[in-house]
Amino acid sequence: MRNESVPIRKHRHPEQENLNLIRKCLRAPPRGNSSVQTMIGRSMVQKNSSEPSTPSYKIAIVEDDRDLLDGMSKYVKSLGHRVRGFTSPVDFLGALEWTPSIDCVIADVRLHPISGVELIDRIAKLGLSIPVVLITGFADVETAVKAMKAGAFDFISKPLDLDRLQSIVENAVASRRSLPFLSEALSDSRKLSELTARQKQVLDLVCEGMTSKEIALALDMSFRTVETHRATMMSKLGVTSLAQLIQIKMNADLGLKVLADRGLGPGQVP
Repeated sequence: MRNESVPIRKHRHPEQENLNLIRKCLRAPPRGNSSVQTMIGRSMVQKNSSEPSTPSYKIAIVEDDRDLLDGMSKYVKSLGHRVRGFTSPVDFLGALEWTPSIDCVIADVRLHPISGVELIDRIAKLGLSIPVVLITGFADVETAVKAMKAGAFDFISKPLDLDRLQSIVENAVASRRSLPFLSEALSDSRKLSELTARQKQVLDLVCEGMTSKEIALALDMSFRTVETHRATMMSKLGVTSLAQLIQIKMNADLGLKVLADRGLGPGQVP
C-alpha cells in the first residue's frame, strides 16, 4: 500500500479573511468599482466577544464616493468605533450643529460644494475643536502642505493604508480628548506668568516641600516676606490652600511639556 501525502489545508480564520477582503476593496481604484459595496456587504466583520474591549470613538466620514464611504465605514466599525457616513459636506455640517460630540472627522479633500480644506474652517467657525483627517487620491506635496496649514490633524492618500489610518484616528482622538486638560493647563500657565520673579522663586521652593522658614533662609529674606509672597500668589491664582497652589504649578508644567512634545509653544492651540 502506497503512502500518499495528503495536502494540509491551512486554516484561515473567517474574521481575518473578512478583514483582508475589506482591505482589498478599499485599496481598489476609488471610482468605478461597482463590486465594492456588494463584496463588503456580504462580509461584515464580526468582532469576537472574547477579544479585549477597545475604546469606542464617534467617527464621522465625509466621502462623496459611495462605495469608498461604505468600505471605510465598515472597516472603522470593525475596529469597534461608532461611525456615521455622509456623501455631502453640507449634510455633515447640518448634522454637526445638532450632534457636535464627534471625536474625529475623516474627509476627502475633493468634496463639493465644500472642499475638505474648507470643511475644517467651517467646523472651527461652529466653535468646535474636532480633529480632521483629510484623504485624497492625488498625493502631492502642495496638497499636503495646504491641508496641514488649514489645520488638518493629518493627511493620508489613496490607496488607503488602513493600518496607518487606524493609527492616525487613534492619535487624533487622543489629541482631542487632551484638549480640555491642555486648555486648563495653559490657563494656569498664563496665571503663573503674572507672578513676579521673586514670587516664582518662592513657588518653586514651596513645590519642593520647603517651609516658609526654610525658604526664607534659602532666598535670604525674612519669614514675614515669604509669607507675604505666598499670600499674594494665592490671591493672584485664586486658590485657598497650599495643595491647590501646588496643583496649578504641576498642571502648568505638565501642559507645557505636552505641548513641547508636540512641537508647539504655549501660544499655540494643538
